[in-house]
Amino acid sequence: LANLSQLFIVVNVTATDNGVIDRILLRLHNSTQQVTNTTTSTSSPLFVNLTGLSDGTYYLNATINDTYNNQNSTLSTLNITLDTTNPLVSYGLLTEANNTNKSQTWVYVNVSVTETNEQNITFTLYNSSTSINITNFSAGTRAINWTGLGNGIFSYNVSVKDYATNSNTTSSRTITLDTINPLVSYGLLTEANNSNKSQTWVYVNVSVTETNE
Repeated sequence: LANLSQLFIVVNVTATDNGVIDRILLRLHNSTQQVTNTTTSTSSPLFVNLTGLSDGTYYLNATINDTYNNQNSTLSTLNITLDTTNPLVSYGLLTEANNTNKSQTWVYVNVSVTETNEQNITFTLYNSSTSINITNFSAGTRAINWTGLGNGIFSYNVSVKDYATNSNTTSSRTITLDTINPLVSYGLLTEANNSNKSQTWVYVNVSVTETNE
């Protein structure tokens, strides 16, 4: 079984016989077992580049006849998948929008994927510019929930790779986690509670401790 990101198949068939080779017959079948190409040669090796193919699954086998009408075939049929299409991956339901601020200690990410030949999917979480969690799953997983995170700015993305090495990655999104309430207190020149003043104005000054105001 081979997975190739190309639209051609190179074939080299070698035959040996104690007589004289009459014909080498190479057959290419598509996914429904229909013969889409036949190539013949009267000598060994038979070398051919089957071009102009489309994405899909193909099967190859070869049959050899000698001048005494003896015949033999390859022991196995080669299964080859041609795949030149990158996977499609996009954020799905319940994934926060970019530059979101949340009072929580977890980040949930959900994606949708379009790929018939998927090998794996990778969820990556970054703290500033350093990856702090890289999680790989086999085909089929579509969501992850990173829990137990501290306060700070995080970013994440998701990439998908198929068996033919085609890949694609979402854009990166950023989320700020902040579970700490701001601190606020009265400052200088703010009157004490229950003050009595002969004036027509009220002055208030406060100090605030908050990094995500």
